[in-house]
Amino acid sequence: AFAVRGQSLDELAQQTPLVRYPLLTMLTARDLIDGGLRLEPTGRNPRHFTVGFDDLSEGVKGLMGCDGRTMTNPYHYG
Repeated sequence: AFAVRGQSLDELAQQTPLVRYPLLTMLTARDLIDGGLRLEPTGRNPRHFTVGFDDLSEGVKGLMGCDGRTMTNPYHYG
């Protein structure tokens, strides 16, 4: 997961690695946390996080319960 902070989604979508993905799904940190998921910084990039959970089925339920919006990445190349 990448956090959109300090720059716009449009700017972030133009950068590696997001340009590799044809679709982007927007979720709020609040939705993820309310779904019982954790955001764990990876340490490599200050905007990059791992979405963590302890139980696979509960983690999937938590993700599916989030009110996300999927959009085409206009900067995708592949």
